[in-house]
Amino acid sequence: MAAVFGVDSLVNPTFGTVYVLLWVGLVPAALLFGRIYRLCNPLRWLFRGINKLAGGDPSRGVLPYPARLGYWPAAGLLFAFVWLELVNRPRRWT
Repeated sequence: MAAVFGVDSLVNPTFGTVYVLLWVGLVPAALLFGRIYRLCNPLRWLFRGINKLAGGDPSRGVLPYPARLGYWPAAGLLFAFVWLELVNRPRRWT
């Protein structure tokens, strides 16, 4: 209700509430119920809907993933995230 009808400002409690419920609450929910995020992942639902409209098989995917890539794309994206979050500091020009 606060997100829809509340004041549009940075002190709106919706942002913190969603953050806490999603990231902090996801771990206990996964411990209690198993792979709960797999059921409520919006990207997975979007993929399944588009794949069903296109007439494809969701278990097969759109394109086959090349086995030669392995985990290298994930490692590269993790490195980029860590670099942007922890290493890269903006320079202050005086």
